[in-house]
Amino acid sequence: MREEDFLTEFNREFRKMYEVYNRAVSEHKYDEAIRIGEEMLEELLKVVKERVFSKFTNPVTKEVVRGIIEYHERSLAYIRGVKEATTDIPTLYSFEAKERALEAISKNVQELFSFTLGALLALTEASVRERPKGHEIV
Repeated sequence: MREEDFLTEFNREFRKMYEVYNRAVSEHKYDEAIRIGEEMLEELLKVVKERVFSKFTNPVTKEVVRGIIEYHERSLAYIRGVKEATTDIPTLYSFEAKERALEAISKNVQELFSFTLGALLALTEASVRERPKGHEIV
């Protein structure tokens, strides 16, 4: 799939998923929101690893991106831990933990989506500039 096609599809699909996540949060369906948030972070991390990190060759750039990946993987592990720990606990007792997990999800998703989209935009632009004359997209 061409970079620009992937970028368009990624942006559209992720925004749809984020709308579903926001709806679940606003309707106080916290378990559903946590599940969706976990899926969003997993998908973002997959895209960063496969479509961003893999394209960089500079060791400094790779190290910075590796740090970003590791930070968000730790956050995902925290969210999974909260999800598992609150599975069999009544909402009265698990509400605060789920609320903190949702705050972490929102923060991490916004940060990682912004980073991912920015990196994909830059990589897409670079790939277009590298095309031979006559293969430009109009």
